[in-house]
Amino acid sequence: MFIIRPATLNDMGGIERCAMMSGAGMIHLPKLYDALKKKIEESIEAFNSDVKEPINENYFFVLSDAITHEVGGTCCISSRTGVTDPFYVYRIDALPPLPDNLPQPKENRFLQLKTYQNGPSELCALYLLPEFRKEGLGKLLSLSRFLFIASHPHRFTQTLIANMRGVIEKKHCPFWEAVGRHFVDISFEEVMSRRAISEKFLADIIPKYPIYVSLLPPEIRADIGQMHPHTVPAFKMLSEQGFRFIQEVDPIDGGPIIAAEAGSINAIKFSSTERIDSIISEEVISEPYILCNPNIDFRACYGTLKCSTNHTCAISVEIAEILNVKIGDPILRLPYHHSP
Repeated sequence: MFIIRPATLNDMGGIERCAMMSGAGMIHLPKLYDALKKKIEESIEAFNSDVKEPINENYFFVLSDAITHEVGGTCCISSRTGVTDPFYVYRIDALPPLPDNLPQPKENRFLQLKTYQNGPSELCALYLLPEFRKEGLGKLLSLSRFLFIASHPHRFTQTLIANMRGVIEKKHCPFWEAVGRHFVDISFEEVMSRRAISEKFLADIIPKYPIYVSLLPPEIRADIGQMHPHTVPAFKMLSEQGFRFIQEVDPIDGGPIIAAEAGSINAIKFSSTERIDSIISEEVISEPYILCNPNIDFRACYGTLKCSTNHTCAISVEIAEILNVKIGDPILRLPYHHSP
């Protein structure tokens, strides 16, 4: 059995392995040990804080084996973007059409720098080790975040965004080479290492004026808003939940920014709360669900439960122990067939 739970410092070895295996471009999963440790410490503080509204918290989760505690994946939710560091994107805009007596340009897009300050909540740091890419664990890792948001809506903004990793070839990013490196001669690898610590330096290196897409090589134009092949499964799951490309891209790798309103996300809309009225020793036979407790000490897993007409339910001893719940506690369920 596998569970989703808040990360602890005891998970650092497994989280560091995820960071090292994830490849280039994972902004919120830094490869520097101290930066990674700081993220976990900030997450522990966020979970322990009595938050009334989103300020600048980071909630870091791991997928782990319920028996061995081996870490198989990570994910995170940042409650706000652009608080301590500005959050930069390129907005894809279009030039107005030319007069009818002139030929229209083949390419009329331009990239306009935009800054989020006290911006929306962000889904980030989603990574699953190759040996754990089975049994729907990627779906459990991704969608459990929405059950945490549904349980604690006051900790997040109504709008949620995700910055999808752009086209990166090993440690080389064509978009950065064609755009940013013309203004400052820093390698993509160095830029991303610095971003893992702070994004404040981006204000000094990102071009402030519009960039006309027609001036870029054809292959770079095609890369704008495209993503790393390993990111496509995560993008597909989020798209099925209601996330859409909002014509904004990351200013370093050109990857797409996608967004959704919390109330329109399928995993939130189709989840429901039951109250546990019995815990039984035998296995409960039912359709599969993603189940979670709604506590700040969050736990989520795949499981079954038997529901009654009065919003009460029965669960097995195993599920009760994994979710750390008892008779009388609430439990959230998301039917598997409503979680594409």
